[in-house]
Amino acid sequence: MKIKDRIAKLIEVKSLITLMFSVCLSIAFLMGKVDVKDYITVCMTGLTFFFGYQNSKKNNEKGE
Repeated sequence: MKIKDRIAKLIEVKSLITLMFSVCLSIAFLMGKVDVKDYITVCMTGLTFFFGYQNSKKNNEKGE
């Protein structure tokens, strides 16, 4: 698969929102505005959604 195709697939609304959310949360954590326990919980939930959604989408495209 070409790099352009991969980048195009990455730039989807849900993917972008999840990644932006993770970046913003990380910045807030580094600035000391978010507690460690909250950061881990929320970030893991967001990343689990992101990768779960991507995996589910791949399986649906393959017909599994």
